[in-house]
Amino acid sequence: MVLPFIPAVFNAAKKQTLAAASKERSEILAAAEEIKEWIVDIRHKIHEHPELGFECGDTAELVKATLTELGIFFYDKFFAKTGVVGRIGSGNEPFVALRADMDALPLQELYEWTHMSQNKGVMHACGHDAHTAMLLGAAKLLQERYEKKEFEVK
Repeated sequence: MVLPFIPAVFNAAKKQTLAAASKERSEILAAAEEIKEWIVDIRHKIHEHPELGFECGDTAELVKATLTELGIFFYDKFFAKTGVVGRIGSGNEPFVALRADMDALPLQELYEWTHMSQNKGVMHACGHDAHTAMLLGAAKLLQERYEKKEFEVK
């Protein structure tokens, strides 16, 4: 026999959980909107100075400098020549990994604009400049909100 009040309790708990998740989602979206120009500025810097394949040393240094500015730990060595691995959280499970490519393509940027490639014959036609900038934006949001929670992001 199902007691008549049990479905009502479950429905009330579900509504509270959904309301809390909706509020948190709204807060995160508002915070993301606040750092939009910061992300765009990073994307422009990366777009102006594209690097090929495993030659992304300057881009990796920009990522490391940004992580330092944000107070985010990163391993003091490169992975796969120029890869940077940062870590947010306690080091305890569960773990979540986020990644972005940083390399550009061997193409000449033909469209002239304020932030066009300054490296002849190399450009970010692939969107990796945006991927890296957005990942740094995600790292900023995560660092601000979750530094003391029991989780880790790599």
